[in-house]
Amino acid sequence: MEVTCPCGCKYTFEVDVRRHGQIGTGYYRANELKRLGRTHKQVLRIVDANHCIDWKSGLTKVDLTFKVNELRKTSGLSNIKGPTLSGYLSVLQGLGVLSCRPANVILADPETMQFKHDGTPRWYRSGHSLLEEQPDGR
Repeated sequence: MEVTCPCGCKYTFEVDVRRHGQIGTGYYRANELKRLGRTHKQVLRIVDANHCIDWKSGLTKVDLTFKVNELRKTSGLSNIKGPTLSGYLSVLQGLGVLSCRPANVILADPETMQFKHDGTPRWYRSGHSLLEEQPDGR
């Protein structure tokens, strides 16, 4: 990057700022977390209780939001909205615990070769378990 000062001096320096990982890999700094929060654990318990082991048995974000809010209501906690839950899901995906993928990819327009996703993405376990490793601190 090159910066020019108002007096005319030019400074050149290298900038290596990583703002995000690849699309679909989850929160890129998830491995820096010291422990999972209460909502992370609630999401994992819901996914495990519903036996979400592949796309067919997975839950959509709307389903997960509804189930998490039901669980939070019984605990006396406030509801969370979809965008907030997306952050928690992204962290769990970045840790490699959850996976998400759309249903199918279909050819929408053969002339321009444009593709689109057919169906709602679903969240499911990717096989790695963290609940046994995390102490129940909260």
